Amino acid sequence: MNRYCKCCHLIIIGNGDDYCSRQTCADVRAAAEHQKHIDEHGKYILQWETYDARTEMLRFNDEGECYYHASLIREQVADLFVINPDGSSVELRQ
Repeated sequence: MNRYCKCCHLIIIGNGDDYCSRQTCADVRAAAEHQKHIDEHGKYILQWETYDARTEMLRFNDEGECYYHASLIREQVADLFVINPDGSSVELRQ
């Protein structure tokens, strides 16, 4: 029985998953995995740098919760950023 690629619907030859090895389909598969990671871990990223030069981050699904946590740690870190789902970032200065 033939298996067909979920992306381009052409016959899959040799691969064990549901996608063929064409570059377009590999890109679609990578984008789907990236979106799955965002859905599982949150779309708002709170990233900060500590005074001992360590970078840390947390992910949140809710924008309000992200900014609430930012307000809690604002005075304790060197740099603080919120990265929005559209890729834009907001630097929260002290």
